Amino acid sequence: MKEAGEKEKLATVTKVHAKACSAVIDDERTEVRCVMSGKLFEKLKRETKPVAVGDRVRLFTDGKNWSVIEVLPRHNCLHRPSIERERDVQVIAANVDRMLVVASVHHPDLKPGLIDRFLVASGVEEMQGVVCINKIDLAATDESRAFIEEIQSIYGSADYPIFLTSAKDGTGVNAVKAMLADGITLIVGHSGVGKSTLLNAIDPRLRLATGDVSRKAKKGRHTTTSVRLLRLASGGFVIDTPGMREFGIASIEGHHLGHYFPEISRHLPSCRFPTCTHDHEPDCAVRKMVEAGEIPKMRYESYLRILQSL
Repeated sequence: MKEAGEKEKLATVTKVHAKACSAVIDDERTEVRCVMSGKLFEKLKRETKPVAVGDRVRLFTDGKNWSVIEVLPRHNCLHRPSIERERDVQVIAANVDRMLVVASVHHPDLKPGLIDRFLVASGVEEMQGVVCINKIDLAATDESRAFIEEIQSIYGSADYPIFLTSAKDGTGVNAVKAMLADGITLIVGHSGVGKSTLLNAIDPRLRLATGDVSRKAKKGRHTTTSVRLLRLASGGFVIDTPGMREFGIASIEGHHLGHYFPEISRHLPSCRFPTCTHDHEPDCAVRKMVEAGEIPKMRYESYLRILQSL
């Protein structure tokens, strides 16, 4: 029998602290700070954080303090190999509807390989993958504009929604805002690509910290220091993440990788071997399509790099 003031509530984790977390309560839309028991850390001991932003949790309060008593099952999560402990994984966010991969035209320069890694991860976890090329105002030369058109064509033909945006002049901001208005969207990308600036343009009340790109190193500086769930005034939620210069893919076997490249997966049934890696095997339909120009060489080379890393 519960004492006076005691109650349980369902909530969504908005931020993770050292041995605590913040969560927004479902029916009250209020955010509370909660402690986590040692049992939760043991229960998911292979993860560096047993609770992640986006997790659905059951909370208990004695009328004064809140504690997490249960982490509900996740329907998906973005994770990567742990930097701290070999063989472990780090859960970045959970229960996400889509992943918005943000890259920039310049400062830092666009890196299709990192985009592809994130898109593979989104496919593995059954999140919708979306591409956003930010700082489009920096495409000042014919060569730069031609490259962006090529990127737009490559990802568009692979059935990924792709947005061209500029927080500086407002290009594409409203289109992204409309896309974010439903569900939970995970925002990822290289440091300095302008994720926080873009979110501020979408919802000025967020007032997220922004920073300049290092002119000497031409690399972004971290302005977002932790993963956090944010409610947008126009509807929907976003999970903002610190910039990542690298992203390792965990929990996938090499011969399954092709399933997460849409332009490659279309040709898998035509390969001679069901476990074809599309690297060296004879009668590989994928390599034939690359040679014929049906599969973009840029994406195939990215596929090979990811395959080798696995």
